[in-house]
Amino acid sequence: MQIVTRAFWQRSWPGLLAALLLAIVADAVGPAIPWLGGAGVGILAGVVIASLVQLPATLKPGFGAAGKQVLQLAVILLGAGLNLTVVWRTGVQTLGLMVVTIGAVFLVAWLLGGRLGVPRNNRDLIASGTAICGGSAIAAIAPVIGADDDEISYSISVVFLFNLAAVVIFPLLGRALGLSPETFGVWAGTAVNDTSSVMATSFAYSADSVPTATLVKMTRTVMIVPMALLFSFVVAARAKRGDRVGGGTFSFARVFPWFVLGFLGMSVLTTLGAFSPAAAGWFGAAGKFLIVVALSGIGLNTNLRRILTTGTRPILLGLILWCVVASLALVIIEGTGLS
Repeated sequence: MQIVTRAFWQRSWPGLLAALLLAIVADAVGPAIPWLGGAGVGILAGVVIASLVQLPATLKPGFGAAGKQVLQLAVILLGAGLNLTVVWRTGVQTLGLMVVTIGAVFLVAWLLGGRLGVPRNNRDLIASGTAICGGSAIAAIAPVIGADDDEISYSISVVFLFNLAAVVIFPLLGRALGLSPETFGVWAGTAVNDTSSVMATSFAYSADSVPTATLVKMTRTVMIVPMALLFSFVVAARAKRGDRVGGGTFSFARVFPWFVLGFLGMSVLTTLGAFSPAAAGWFGAAGKFLIVVALSGIGLNTNLRRILTTGTRPILLGLILWCVVASLALVIIEGTGLS
């Protein structure tokens, strides 16, 4: 593995250190902005710094390592926070809801993305973040489809934009519709993207909705595994049509998301009791912090001018997808009495 080589650390440590320092600050500030969280603060602060300051070229390898190796390690560690037994019980109840909403988001993204002129990687990343779990899903799918830091930054920014909208709009709609705390929790856990935003949205409605929202969100996170595997097959299919990934000869082993198997393995170990509750909590917390480190590095490595050339159409696509998942989830929940 490249990450264990001496050469890797010699060229990467300056940029990794810069990303780590920014992440420490972002992680401290994040709780004060719950709809954004430490990850959102890290990536946005990184973009601002990179746009205002000419950063040394020696930092670039470390930023790249943060956006790839650190990001993959973070996803693996996050698996320790999922007990598959608990997730299974909730998943049985909400599986139909998740399959329909996730399928609808990707279908609409596929139908409208090209017509809106949204670049394919941006389309896939925004759809993944909207359908499943925001930045974590984007982090998982980005290396599979070969997305660059600019595409990741823009897509995460789009997702965080609608996280902010959800924190304000969802509680207002919930009260207008007279939703019970449990019903609202299922809705927030299904239709709000990022974990911190799910917590903020459900708490803004009622403290009683937080446990349900959190459990549904945990179950939804598991969908990262089939999504990443599916995209690896999609990439293979594109390659067979002559659409090479990164140029050269296509290798399925190269695009296969091996780190997602690590995520699943950590979840299995937690379920089997291989980790004490304290250890599982520590791994999960470490994974969340490494997400902040990775996104801080991605932000510091982002070309804002290139993002601006992408235009506002990805934001429009994100708005449409957000409306699809929010409205469809609410209709199904209300229609089936799921809570």
